Amino acid sequence: MSNILRKNVVPYTLKNTKLIMKKKSLTKFYFFLLLFIIIFVTISIAESKKDKNNKEYFEFVYKDRKEKDDFFKNDKDSPLPDDLKRKFKGLNYFPPDLSFKFQSKLIPYEKKDTINMLTTKSDIRKMIRFGKLEFNYKGKKYQLTAYIPIKNNDYFFVPFADKTNNKQTYSGGRYLDIERKKNTDVYDLDFNFAYNPYCAYNQKYSCPIVPKENHLNISIKAGEKIYKLK
Repeated sequence: MSNILRKNVVPYTLKNTKLIMKKKSLTKFYFFLLLFIIIFVTISIAESKKDKNNKEYFEFVYKDRKEKDDFFKNDKDSPLPDDLKRKFKGLNYFPPDLSFKFQSKLIPYEKKDTINMLTTKSDIRKMIRFGKLEFNYKGKKYQLTAYIPIKNNDYFFVPFADKTNNKQTYSGGRYLDIERKKNTDVYDLDFNFAYNPYCAYNQKYSCPIVPKENHLNISIKAGEKIYKLK
């Protein structure tokens, strides 16, 4: 009788063990499936948010460009002569490119000299040589000096030259204006907002000449391009 019992018990125990192992395997499977779903959903949400942010950024860039075109065509302070205003159809730009938008740390110079920046009309503009903005592009580090105009200290003036000058962009280089902030040393160095000096449109204007320290040995294919006066 005991032998019969043992024969009956052993198969039951093995069967029970197999069921437990199967349940554990299923539990493990569903755990990893759930983990995969959570990761997939998280990545999808992040990508969706990124796409939305990028779309909003591009819309902001195009809105800024439209407003600038309206100013050039219609405003009394437009640098364009009246005959060109009538024919004006819009400035020329590179397409917005996020690879030319950088988070840059402003490193103040120990000695902030006041310099005389030369202009195209040989007069001078007094500027404070405040600090350098560093950025990385294609694995290399670059920097631009940020100046503060003596007559308006609300923003940093960042003139720069690059390898597109006299080909795709104005020969004298381009400018960036960056609003100064409190309690931070990190700024958007966004070349999509690089603009031509007024003397690119009208020789009556006097424009600061880009200092040699702000000549970049790369092509900045962002912002305003050459505007052909017709």
